[in-house]
Amino acid sequence: MKLIAHRGASLLRPENSLESLQHAADLGADAVECDVRLTCDNVPVIFHDPDLLRLTGRPVRVADTSERDMRKALEQAGRSLLTLPELLASYTGPADLLLHLKVSPPPALLKHLKTSADRIICGVSDLASLDTLRACMPSGQILAFVDHWDAIEAFAARGAGIVRLWENWLTVITPDQVREATHKPVWIMANRNGSMDGSPESLALFRSLHADGVLLNDIAMALHWKKQQLA
Repeated sequence: MKLIAHRGASLLRPENSLESLQHAADLGADAVECDVRLTCDNVPVIFHDPDLLRLTGRPVRVADTSERDMRKALEQAGRSLLTLPELLASYTGPADLLLHLKVSPPPALLKHLKTSADRIICGVSDLASLDTLRACMPSGQILAFVDHWDAIEAFAARGAGIVRLWENWLTVITPDQVREATHKPVWIMANRNGSMDGSPESLALFRSLHADGVLLNDIAMALHWKKQQLA
């Protein structure tokens, strides 16, 4: 079962930072996940929220902010801004890089994805983005961040190679059922009691349900758990 670090080693380093992503890879994560948005001047940035409120106190949307202004706002809040070109140039692996695309991929973003298709997994939440990516990256890896389990088969039929389930869906649908219907690997996003940190109990459940991977915040705990299982 693969262990995927959600926003990198986000409990140990600032989320979605190069330090967080690289640290998770160095710890032994199988993949590291980060989020991609576009600024108003079409710069792809590694940032989760649609606005800067949580991290800077400013209720400004990323899509309405220039890279320069966003970088300045984050620096004033004691944080740094990482762009996608900076990430692709500096990240050394060895863990796979999962890019959760929070926006439909325009040409400014596609050019970066196409040149790095052999080292990334792209995650999408809508079929239009999936179609755009598949046309640009015919053999690229694409993960379906489906909003509801009813959409799983449509995403698989259109070219998604991995399916993400939420932990709280497991009472309704299981990895085995998804694999039987789609023949695709299934990754589970930990969210027990609203927390994405994960727990040994959740990891044991995912393994018993034959999950192919799990996304979670506490990658150090998960790697320790995995080591104990192999001992």
